[in-house]
Amino acid sequence: MSMELTKRLWEQPTDKGVLAYHIIQSFSPGEATPDQVHEIGCEFARRFLADRFECTVSTHLDKGHLHNHFCFNSVSFQDGQKYNYSKAERQRLRDISDSLCREYGLSVIEHGRKAPSRPVWLDEQSGKPTRYNLSPGRRSQG
Repeated sequence: MSMELTKRLWEQPTDKGVLAYHIIQSFSPGEATPDQVHEIGCEFARRFLADRFECTVSTHLDKGHLHNHFCFNSVSFQDGQKYNYSKAERQRLRDISDSLCREYGLSVIEHGRKAPSRPVWLDEQSGKPTRYNLSPGRRSQG
């Protein structure tokens, strides 16, 4: 069943609100094979979504590190409930991913930092100064 059909079946909107979620799971360069990364990604989707939400798992080999992209429906095909993306869910997502990496003997980021917003990241990529890349003496007091 397609994600749109699931929404229609449960009388959920198909043209507004959160239609799907996108997650990226990255691995250190040279640490795992493409087959292992894909296997981990599929198992992650099973554990994280508990066979309630349609999900695609795409393993990418196009960068210096292997990574999985997950796109999953915001509406459950089992009961029509919307996925509740919360702080607790973000932690559960990370816990499942970390657990799988440990099971496969792969590294885990123990103390990660929050990623900058997309606009800040784009500014940094183009060499523009941001509050994150300014030297301590140049930071604004705002």
